Amino acid sequence: MFFYIGGPYAIDTKPTLWNSLVNAVIYVGAHWVLTSDVWNHTLLDRYSSGHYMWNELILKSELFLLSNDYHTRPPFPLLPNVIPVLGVTVRPVKPLPDDFEKLFTRSRDHGIILVTFGSMASHVPEPVVVKFLDAFSRLEQTVIARLSVAEGVAVPENVHVFRWLPQNDILGDRRTRLFITHCGINGLYEAIYHGVPMLGFPLFAEQPANCEQVRRRGFGLRMNVHSFTSAELFANIQQLLGNDTYRDTVKRGSATLRDEPLFGPNKAAHWIEHVIKYGSAHLRSPVMDLPLYRFLMLDVLAVLIISMFVVVIVACTFTRVVTRTVWRKLTRQPSQKKLQ
Repeated sequence: MFFYIGGPYAIDTKPTLWNSLVNAVIYVGAHWVLTSDVWNHTLLDRYSSGHYMWNELILKSELFLLSNDYHTRPPFPLLPNVIPVLGVTVRPVKPLPDDFEKLFTRSRDHGIILVTFGSMASHVPEPVVVKFLDAFSRLEQTVIARLSVAEGVAVPENVHVFRWLPQNDILGDRRTRLFITHCGINGLYEAIYHGVPMLGFPLFAEQPANCEQVRRRGFGLRMNVHSFTSAELFANIQQLLGNDTYRDTVKRGSATLRDEPLFGPNKAAHWIEHVIKYGSAHLRSPVMDLPLYRFLMLDVLAVLIISMFVVVIVACTFTRVVTRTVWRKLTRQPSQKKLQ
């Protein structure tokens, strides 16, 4: 059995006490969800050989394919059967469809800005769209966007709205200068792979953490979709387009990513075939069979705490006995001298 998972999730990746507490709560909460009945069991009942809980099925898995690694997260330890598979949607760049190619040709002097918030956020509230369009209307660049524009909302001449976009091919074109994105993991790796700076508007789930890493690594900037203004958006776009540091930094990230010996679907296929051929006994850690309290070493901690209490109690008892004995001897000697 194989599982494709999103990877470690954290609100923030700085090693502070607060973030460590948040990460611990998220981990324990995820474990509780997996062991409870809140998950839909339709797929389990239909495709599994027996009735398993999700956590039981996951623990029986031989290989885990992880969707991110140190390119978008701080380095973290992994077991041998947890394999980072990066950029599963990155493909060799194909020629653009004719309607897109015409737009790119007309915009060769100033370049293209790509705007899309993924398949799960195809509808953007009208007030947000209006602020986007107002900022885009002041740009020299051509904006290609996947947005839902309500009737009656004026679309600037330099903005072209589509219901579908060849995202990977647009990002792979040298005329694309900026990617305005929700920082989903697939689009994030496509932008890094093709060396395109990003302006992030995270919406939910792991996207705030992804976007924060984009900002910290110098790949782009982050904005708040709930509170931004069109003036702030325009200023940040100008900063990203006018400062070569962002493009140089993401180009270096692209070179690092492209230097991987195996990448994307090829890496996934390699490890799946490896496990099919040789099994996973040499990769699977015994820690996967431990209950949560043992995995977190709570049993060891309990033994240490109890041992410390025992030592303290024994030491206090011994000290008390010795003190009483010495005190009795000291108080008895003067009375004996008086009797003599």
